[in-house]
This record gives sequence, C-alpha cells and structure tokens, in this order.
Amino acid sequence: MKISNVYVGGWFQRTMLQLSEIYDFLRDGKSQLKLKKEKLIEFQKSLEIGKIDYGVSGEEYIQFTTALGINVKIFEDGLIILNNKNVSEDTLNADINKVTDYYEKNYHQHLIICLVWVLQYLKNLQISKQFIHIL
Repeated sequence: MKISNVYVGGWFQRTMLQLSEIYDFLRDGKSQLKLKKEKLIEFQKSLEIGKIDYGVSGEEYIQFTTALGINVKIFEDGLIILNNKNVSEDTLNADINKVTDYYEKNYHQHLIICLVWVLQYLKNLQISKQFIHIL
C-alpha cells in the first residue's frame, strides 16, 4: 500500500461563514471591523500563506497553500480540509503531525480568536478572561 496524501478536517457547525471577510483577513490581514490591526497582521503572517484563491464549485470556498506545503480549503458551510501531499511511509507520523500541528497551533487558534473578536464587536459580548489579553 502506498500512502500519498494526509488529510485533517474540521467543521464549524451550523455556520455559513462569510468567506469574503475571511478571505480579506487571510490575504491582507485586514478586517472591516475596528479590530487591532497589529494583531490581525501578526496572526495573518503566522499562517505563512503562499498562494490564495477564492472560488465557487457548488459552493464558495477559499483555498491556500502554506510555506510548509500544506493545502487548506475552507467552504462556506463551515467545512475545513487541510492536506499534505508530500508524504512518505518513512516519515508518515511526522507528515501527519505537520498537518495536525498547523491546524491546532496556527489556523484553528487564530481563526477562533478572530471569530471571538467579531462576536464581541457585533454583539458586545462578555469575553472569557483567557482572550482579554489579545483584545
């Protein structure tokens, strides 16, 4: 058996993501909301995004490739798929960890923080103390 690809996925339930806003953040580190621009740029740069595309194929999606060679695809229904095509049987565990670590430490963490900002801005919610230092 030859393993040629590793996938990791996630899903924001009951969500129709506003992909144009996420695309602006991923492409330029910008938001139309009054958020801390320095933090947005810091988060955007930490994602190490290379090529980025916005398209429609049945539904809207954003697709980008990272400096690590990880491909990320985000769909408007909240589905997120990451994959690494540069795998081999000799390094399979490291290849899986590379995708998983990127999702958990970079993508997921920064996207959640940005969503918390948006919720706070739009609904003036009380935010958990763990997020206060970045707001």
